[in-house]
Amino acid sequence: MMGEKSLEPKTSNLPACRRGRELRTILTHIPPLTMGRLGRPGDPVNLLFIGSGEHIRRALQEAGWTEIPGTILKSIWMGIW
Repeated sequence: MMGEKSLEPKTSNLPACRRGRELRTILTHIPPLTMGRLGRPGDPVNLLFIGSGEHIRRALQEAGWTEIPGTILKSIWMGIW
């Protein structure tokens, strides 16, 4: 549709073989489980975003996602209102 932003990923100027090596390097450093705020293991990691924090935050906001507040009290307050 007119005026809609493309959801197609932007490709890197790096050759595909170099991008593949870099991705494998990144993936070897990702822990298999998430960690909670208290250091307890959580769910398996099953989704990976690649990009700067600001780019990812902006893309998710444009897609209608909302950011969860950093505290439980803020989460409860936002849930009520």
